[in-house]
Amino acid sequence: MHYTLGIDTSGNDTVAGVVIDGVQIASEVNTSRLKRLPPTDSQFQESRHDPLQYITYVADQAISDAGISPAQLSAIAVTQGPGLGTSLDIGLNYAKAISLIHNKPMVSVHHAEAHIYACKLVQPFREIQFPALAVIISSATTSFLKMTDYNQYEVIAETADDTIGETIEKIGRVLGFRYPAGPKIEESAARGNGIAYNFLRQIRQQNDVLSFNGIKAAVLNEITVAPVGATGRMSHPGGKRQLKSDISIHDIAASLQTSLVDILLRQLKEALRQSEANEVMVVGGVAANHYLRQQINREIKVPVRYPPLHLCMNNGAMVAAAGYARLQTGESTMMNIEARSLWPITTLL
Repeated sequence: MHYTLGIDTSGNDTVAGVVIDGVQIASEVNTSRLKRLPPTDSQFQESRHDPLQYITYVADQAISDAGISPAQLSAIAVTQGPGLGTSLDIGLNYAKAISLIHNKPMVSVHHAEAHIYACKLVQPFREIQFPALAVIISSATTSFLKMTDYNQYEVIAETADDTIGETIEKIGRVLGFRYPAGPKIEESAARGNGIAYNFLRQIRQQNDVLSFNGIKAAVLNEITVAPVGATGRMSHPGGKRQLKSDISIHDIAASLQTSLVDILLRQLKEALRQSEANEVMVVGGVAANHYLRQQINREIKVPVRYPPLHLCMNNGAMVAAAGYARLQTGESTMMNIEARSLWPITTLL
């Protein structure tokens, strides 16, 4: 059996996991879901995003939970980007150390591509029918990719600035929801009226570049009052905005969810038409939204697959699965690689 350790420090968690032969999860460790964490005097303990404090603990726990020793690993996969550079460096340096100490191959992984490979971890695994359409919906990107084979992509459309996930987080913050806002907005939306607010159903698109910046701004202008400075004049755009007093948070959440899903469905249908795909894979943090899944299953006529809910979020298992696929093509990574905070998925083409 081939044991691959996957490490990801690109987001708000430090995660690791071990996957067998690229398809079977042997272990999965995530700081946000651990009830007991190692003691730390870190100022980031509240958010639990402190890779330097937790990387050794999380990786060791993933290897231990898999029932193996580090020497039994076949390879190490690690997220190189995109993400916060200082956090990515910690994961990369740790992966390099394990690789050198135990003389194991290391491969770097693109975080968005890793989300796609979460679908390979659904058991029993059903082979993908290429060409397939991969829809990645996360804070980092909203991308529509035609997959002609494993590790072979054609970009149909992707975001250049605000994504669906980022739009949800920014509006969620104004509504008073802490990160991650997605699950809280979905919960609130279930108690609201999805047509109470007629939010935008259009986004800016130029060729294959998408932007959700317009809908984010429109929603914020609809539900908030711009801050007023000490002189009585309107403050700069970056000032903290206040919710209007006569609004319903539940109705805002439901209407925002309705608007974003409507937009996504139109984009998905157009991408499906262009790609002539045999099936669709919907992945990333936003793919955990039940309303989104319900609407896609109702509107899309080709088979659609999703990762399990817990694998929609950042996890080490998906990184391991993506790394295993890269290693199978003979790919490996040099020890002098550096973190790539900004790493367009188009570079993988």
